[in-house]
Amino acid sequence: MKIRTIVVSWLGVLTLTTSALGAQSPEFRRLSDGKPDFSGTFDAATLTPLERPPKFGDRLFLTKEELRIIVEEEQALMEKGNAPTLGAREAPAVGGAALVGFEDRREEAELFGAGNVGAYNVFWFDRGDNAFSIDGKFRTSIITDPANGRKPSMHPEVGAAFAKSSSNYLRNNGTAWWLEDEGPGPYDDLEQRPPAERCLLGFVEGPPTLPSLTTTTCVSCRLQNT
Repeated sequence: MKIRTIVVSWLGVLTLTTSALGAQSPEFRRLSDGKPDFSGTFDAATLTPLERPPKFGDRLFLTKEELRIIVEEEQALMEKGNAPTLGAREAPAVGGAALVGFEDRREEAELFGAGNVGAYNVFWFDRGDNAFSIDGKFRTSIITDPANGRKPSMHPEVGAAFAKSSSNYLRNNGTAWWLEDEGPGPYDDLEQRPPAERCLLGFVEGPPTLPSLTTTTCVSCRLQNT
C-alpha cells in the first residue's frame, strides 16, 4: 500500500528564520550538546492558504500581481470588518446574521468557524498581512505534494468515521436545533467542547505548525536530550 505524504512548506519558514539567525553570527545558535537551538517566538500568521485554490491548478508560485491582489483584498476585508456598526438595529432574521465584512461571503465565514450567531470581532483576527516567501518566491499554498496542493481524500472507512464523529462540528444555522434531538445537546457539558474552544490548546500548536484565524503566535522551547 503506497502511503502518500503531504509535504508542507511551512518548514521553509522555519528555515528562513534560522537562516536569518545564521546570517547574524558565524553559525546557528546551539545548545551545550551541540544540537541547533530553535527556541524562540514565532508568528504563524500568513495569507498563504494551506490548500491551493483550484484556480491555480498545479502552479507552485504566485505572480507579483496575484500577490498584490491578495494583500489588498485582505486589507479591504479588515477595514470593512472593523468599521463601526450601529447598535440600534433590528434583530437578524431566522438563521442569524452574516459576520461583519463577510455579508457576501457567508460560506467562507463558516469555514473560519464564524457561525451565523456571531463570533470574534474582526479586530481579533490575525491572518497576517502578506504571504510567506521561499527564495523570494511566494507559494500558492502551504501543501506542495500532491502537485495540486490539496489534501488527498481520506480512506473511505476513515472518512466515514470522521464524518460521524464530527457530525455536529460547526453545524450552525442560527437556530437551537439541538433542542429537537433526544439526549444531551452539544453545549450541555463543557467537556463535550473541543480543547481549542476551551482554550486548553492553541490553534497553531502542531505539528505541523499551521496558520490560523487568530492566536497565531507560538513559543518554541528546545530542551536538552530531546
